Amino acid sequence: MTPMETLMSEHSRVVPPPGEIKDTARLLLELADDPQDVRTVAGGGEFVVPAELADAYHRKVSAPKGRATTSKKGDA
Repeated sequence: MTPMETLMSEHSRVVPPPGEIKDTARLLLELADDPQDVRTVAGGGEFVVPAELADAYHRKVSAPKGRATTSKKGDA
């Protein structure tokens, strides 16, 4: 097994949505136990992280967001 195959067997690739590389990096670093767990690949456009960090990231971004409600003026 090559070093890259070993790395990828224990790690996952996170591909940010278009235009969200910085936000993805911030969230991954926030969730990581060690900042060195977050590595960039593909010219900085993708991340390779431990599998459990990738799972935590996907749970966080997939979590339902609270629904904002607005009140109409005159209602009361």
